[in-house]
Amino acid sequence: MSKTAIASFICAFLCQPAGLILGIIALVKILGSRGQLGGLGFAIAGTAISACSTLLCIPIGAAIVIPSLMTTRSQALETRAAATLKMFASSQEIFRLDGCVDLDSDGDGEYGYIGELAGSVPCRGSGKRAKAASCEFGRTDSRGMVISMGYCYIVYLPGASGIGEDAGQASANASAANLQETGYVIYAWPVSRSTGRKMFAITQEGLIAQKAVSGVITAPNWDEAFIDSDGDGRIQIGVDSLGAPGWSMR
Repeated sequence: MSKTAIASFICAFLCQPAGLILGIIALVKILGSRGQLGGLGFAIAGTAISACSTLLCIPIGAAIVIPSLMTTRSQALETRAAATLKMFASSQEIFRLDGCVDLDSDGDGEYGYIGELAGSVPCRGSGKRAKAASCEFGRTDSRGMVISMGYCYIVYLPGASGIGEDAGQASANASAANLQETGYVIYAWPVSRSTGRKMFAITQEGLIAQKAVSGVITAPNWDEAFIDSDGDGRIQIGVDSLGAPGWSMR
């Protein structure tokens, strides 16, 4: 009687990979012994049970592990998106202090759009090429939006009435310059639910607000995260604060 065959049969119920290996070894030895070694039934049973159990465990294990990996990945991308907003906030201050855009020529620079920060788009008015942010973010679309590592980013600057304007709506005139010297909002939202479950926003105050996203994910309106904090009945970038319903500070 083959002890390896018996061990394979026992391991088939305790440790299937070991049972499969021992079963194959036992089959080779028994079949090569020309009938002198017994235990063929144990070897076949141990091999079959171990093989079936191992194959069954693979999809079960995948069903458990893959969702966990996807969650971990989306959380990592969310963390990166929030960190990217902080980086943009620092870039905005560098951009403004360098006076890359000064449409009213008063010596106080204005904040910029992502393409301007990254130097891929000439600065309004001056035509300069700034280097306040990484060129990684230079491939912006007509609205000034850029996609990086599963997240979309866009800057809104206040127009003449304080209403947010994206890069496609902005004009190189001085009518909104004073407002653009004091405020902006940058949003980050996931390309899909597989790359993140949260939307983020940051203003010139440097604080990040976040909101859980569900269903179809679309680009936020400029005032998505704002609340009328000064009570004047209207929302203005650079005046009002983040904290709309559904949003919380990170």
